[in-house]
Amino acid sequence: NDTITNLNTEVSSIADLTQSISSIVEQLEKVIRLARILLTSPIIKIISASAGLFSGLSKAGAGGKKKEDEK
Repeated sequence: NDTITNLNTEVSSIADLTQSISSIVEQLEKVIRLARILLTSPIIKIISASAGLFSGLSKAGAGGKKKEDEK
């Protein structure tokens, strides 16, 4: 009878441990998802701003060349 009681106690503690590990994994997934958003969003904005700046500069440079060619 003691063996069954000890076995039930061990099974219960294993179930608690499994639940704790599952909770930790869920929290870790949320942290990783948040870190990914925080890191990729500024990078995308920087790339977009740089592309827009270079596009604007190249158009401004092309417009200046056309005016010089017309003279």
